[in-house]
Amino acid sequence: MAVGRSNGSRCYSTALLQRVALLILLTNSLLDTCNWLFHPEPALGSQGDLQARFRPLQGFRVTGVAAAPVSAPNVFSCTGSCCPPKQSPKLWSPQLQSGPVRTRLSFQTAFSDPAYVSKYKLAYQKLRELQASNASDPRGWLQQANVHCAYCSNTYGMDIHRTWLFFPWHRWYLYFHERILGQLIGDPTFTLPFWNWDSAAGRAIPAAFLDKSSPIYNANRNNLNSLMSQITSSCSIPQMQSAMLDAQTTSLFLGKPPGTGSAGGSVELGVHGAVHVATGLQSSPYIDMGSLSSAGKDALFYAHHLNIDRLWWLWPQLPPAANGNPRANPTSADWLNSQFAFYDENAQLTM
Repeated sequence: MAVGRSNGSRCYSTALLQRVALLILLTNSLLDTCNWLFHPEPALGSQGDLQARFRPLQGFRVTGVAAAPVSAPNVFSCTGSCCPPKQSPKLWSPQLQSGPVRTRLSFQTAFSDPAYVSKYKLAYQKLRELQASNASDPRGWLQQANVHCAYCSNTYGMDIHRTWLFFPWHRWYLYFHERILGQLIGDPTFTLPFWNWDSAAGRAIPAAFLDKSSPIYNANRNNLNSLMSQITSSCSIPQMQSAMLDAQTTSLFLGKPPGTGSAGGSVELGVHGAVHVATGLQSSPYIDMGSLSSAGKDALFYAHHLNIDRLWWLWPQLPPAANGNPRANPTSADWLNSQFAFYDENAQLTM
């Protein structure tokens, strides 16, 4: 599927991308979850070199033609340890469903409901069971993690990080991951929560993630005290204001096109990388969340990136730039027509 639209059924508009892939209203008010918009907070520490410590991004390279739409990869030419099962893709057409808009909730709201916690844990248990029963099923636990690995390790000759494809690619990834989980538990209305670490009240990790018997526990995490200390420091109000409010142009917030001396946007290179580093192991090999190739093996990854997606949703709604220009997504065909390939909830490769 494509980022946006310019020709018929193959590509879909950015507006549709936002409606289909985000199918969301956020129930927490801006005041509750984005207090960095409204009042200052003393800096609790410096982000320092945290973003530079997101080690897999060092020495980053992007291949391809400058300022041209990215085409969906050919899975049959994939080489390396992250390759998905080989299958001919089908064109995917979004189906907007009638009924209430599904709502993604913050950690603290979603996990206050024991029934939701049980459903969430069951979904990831089913994902692990599928991996154990059929390791080649693209919907299984490690196969889902490998989707991220394949798009960040030049397995396809490209990397969607540090380019303006960072936000849309992860939105599609989360969309299909969420649909897979919903199908595994027989609930098409299932939604994933977001970890709103940009709010002091939202940084706490639910207890279910710390239970060693839980399917969402990950042994390759930083210890809780260090993790919380780093996130408090690197996602403070000044840091969030720098990433969100001070990024007043499209290229500053989303990054630049692949192959154009590309560079990531303010959120990707700042708080996004800092949370990855804080969550993963603090010594070599820095897995799971601390390494791009293994980050998808931690269920916190998806909640983390749902918050990144939420920040993308919020950014165009912020006050206009100092020069009066609105904050807006790219409108060029190079961005709108870029394409990716994902396996859907029926294990069908789609593009």
